[in-house]
Amino acid sequence: MINDEQRTARLVGGNGEDGGGIPLPPVFGAILEYLAGDRAATFAELSEVVKSALEYKKARVFATWPNWKSVTSDLLMQLDAENFIRQPEPGFYRRTVKVKHGESLLIIPSAGIRVTVYDAGHREIRDNLSEVLSTAARHGLGDGDTDLLLRRLEDSLTGTGVKTRAAHAGSLARLEDQPGVFRMCTRCGDDFELTEENFSVFKSHGEYYRNRLHVQCRRDLDEEKRAEKRKTAQVKRDLEKLLNTAAAPSVADVMKRSGIDAYLARRYWDELAALGKVPDRARAWK
Repeated sequence: MINDEQRTARLVGGNGEDGGGIPLPPVFGAILEYLAGDRAATFAELSEVVKSALEYKKARVFATWPNWKSVTSDLLMQLDAENFIRQPEPGFYRRTVKVKHGESLLIIPSAGIRVTVYDAGHREIRDNLSEVLSTAARHGLGDGDTDLLLRRLEDSLTGTGVKTRAAHAGSLARLEDQPGVFRMCTRCGDDFELTEENFSVFKSHGEYYRNRLHVQCRRDLDEEKRAEKRKTAQVKRDLEKLLNTAAAPSVADVMKRSGIDAYLARRYWDELAALGKVPDRARAWK
């Protein structure tokens, strides 16, 4: 019967065996990703996964193993030995809870072989970001700041950012708008969990996405808006008094006395004139 050392020797080389020379992390990752969620797969299915992942290394594989079933058997036995897969029913394999998304999993301890497993959404994000970086590099557009920005974007989408709650780290923040999903506040940059309250003040989800805010940040912003409205109302009251004095002021006088710029001076003046509270600035003063 084949022991652990013999199997390891075939996979990574050593003890006088030829082994090694195949990309172990990718093929281990392909197996674990195929068994995503609570999916069960037969040996034949996983053998096809292994064949697909190692086809370009076929000559190297067949230098050590007689066929795809043999190499698949060694790979599955190694995963089973480290408790990353199990056989809850004859002929079927499943992943165990030991497989955590985004974590470095030690598959062959004696050789330090590790693999990081991601789910389909995370892989798509990583692939898209890699494509963006490659395109930028080809056109000479990439730089350190761009790379950092894209890494932070990936962290935000995948839940691995430093500001994300520890319980959420390593998982993908799903794109559905429902409680339990985390988003990044556009005001403070912190991650927060979505609740119905997040959507209550917006007319649509489209408006929410343009202005998504943590509840406290939204309250702070609302208070700032109210303060700005009070300030604007006071400026308009002062401007109304000024424009109804005996001496007709100019726009420059309004700017100087009210402390506002030319754009606001004309805008507020016209708004008050439209309400009939002050003379129109285009008319001659009587």
